[in-house]
Formats: sequence, structure tokens, C-alpha cells
Amino acid sequence: MADQATQSATVEEVLTVARNQIAESHQVLDGVKVPEKVKQECSIDLAHKGLSSLPEELIDIIKDEASRLALNHNHLSGLSGIGMRLSECTRLRYLVLRQNELRVFPEPVNLPAL
Repeated sequence: MADQATQSATVEEVLTVARNQIAESHQVLDGVKVPEKVKQECSIDLAHKGLSSLPEELIDIIKDEASRLALNHNHLSGLSGIGMRLSECTRLRYLVLRQNELRVFPEPVNLPAL
């Protein structure tokens, strides 16, 4: 009998992880607050979460913050409505989708920073 791979994270768990990782990127560095106009690189790591879909609310949370979005090692077979909204992620430079069940990348997706 094969083991169940990774237990699937709930929508709220996914959104909480994203919020927490954004908050961590805003933390004070060595006691000096980074000016708002100098944004840190913000990585959102949702790898190995057992995800078969992504909540659209994720884009609302990460669109102005995330420079890297790791979705590898999940069960994504498509990006549904979120694929069209990826273009709202203006700072996104790295999108990691390996080890999923994707067959086709959604069209049209405009990712200006990638």
C-alpha cells in the first residue's frame, strides 16, 4: 500500500503562509528599518503543500510583494482562474512549477518581470 504523499493544505493555511512570508520580508534588518521604497526580495514558498488548486485570494495577497513564487512538488494540473491573474504580480521574477501535473501553461499569461 502506497503512502499518501503530502496532506493537502487548506485555503486558509495557504493564505496564512503567504501572509507570514510577506510579513517576514518586511522585518527590521539588524535593527535598521528598511525604507518603504526599497522593497526586499520576497519569496513565497508553497512547495510540498499537496495543492491541487490555488485560491484566487493568493494573488490579492502577493501581487505587490512576491518576487519568487515556489509551487513545486504539488498536484497542480492547471492554474484555472489564477493563471490569468498572474500578470497582476508585477514584481514576480521566478515562478517555480516543476513536479506538478501541468500539461499546458495557461494562455494568455503576461508575466512582465519573468
